[in-house]
Amino acid sequence: MDVLFATHNKSKLKHYKSELEKLGINVLSLDDLNINYDVKEVSLNTRENAIKKATEYYQIAKIPTIAVDDGLFFENIPDKLQPGAYVRRIDGKSASTDEKLIEHYVDIVNQYGVDGKLNGKWVKGIAIAKSENDIRSLSFDVEKIFVSEVSSKRNEGYPLDSMSITPYFNKYTVDLTEEENLILKEKTNSKLIKFLRESFKRI
Repeated sequence: MDVLFATHNKSKLKHYKSELEKLGINVLSLDDLNINYDVKEVSLNTRENAIKKATEYYQIAKIPTIAVDDGLFFENIPDKLQPGAYVRRIDGKSASTDEKLIEHYVDIVNQYGVDGKLNGKWVKGIAIAKSENDIRSLSFDVEKIFVSEVSSKRNEGYPLDSMSITPYFNKYTVDLTEEENLILKEKTNSKLIKFLRESFKRI
């Protein structure tokens, strides 16, 4: 079964692909289908953005489509500074480079954190369009501690992994092993995994 995972981000695709393949799904990206259309995000709500992207890309590809949208929120910072769904658009317009993002969010940690640390969370929205009339969605949170001391390692497409600590292992997210990531998937992504399994078992 072919399913479109609506992203150009190879790291994001890899993060979900292994779980989808267990369900017998052949995962295709926007690049695989030569789709260059960009869906405009119009909401601070990641779930709403995911629904919009899944719906519009389904209309183009005409195969079941998954879309994911990530939002970032910090504790105790002014609402106007919350990145929300616009993590990469720190100037309010265009997407910034990985290094610019790190520099920007380190400044926020230094300004509003304590001892170089600031609690935050990723709010993840995911939507699946199985047809024009069958669209289901889910949102869930992933807690992180953001720090001003940045790791020298990088996960391409996920620059903030270099300045975030995963509390369960007390390690930089970028330093997590494959085994540790699998453990986290079972713990923090259990709702997501259940959602995917239930969504595709009857296609």
